Amino acid sequence: MSCILRGTEGCSQADYMDLRYAITTNTGDEIIQTWEHKLKHYFRFEGKSHHAGEYQNYLDYFATCLESGQTAYPDIREGIGTVALLQSMDKSLQTGQPVKVQEVLREHGL
Repeated sequence: MSCILRGTEGCSQADYMDLRYAITTNTGDEIIQTWEHKLKHYFRFEGKSHHAGEYQNYLDYFATCLESGQTAYPDIREGIGTVALLQSMDKSLQTGQPVKVQEVLREHGL
């Protein structure tokens, strides 16, 4: 399963089964985070059809980033952008009119 978000300032892609998260900026820089080395922690049973441990792995990664001063991805900017996108979609469904993400961000002073 993959989820790709594309925007004017770059894109991000999460590949669940490959335990990979990648960000590409508008300047072409790419940041890749992978948890492939923890495959057996994520998928503790045969194959990749049953999983456990995702939250523990992400918390470990997040704590390591805090300790080392690195940015944990997805970061707050992407989180805010995702919530704004979802709110734009919801407003659009309610009104039947297009709603730009930038409008939602402005509405909340972001």
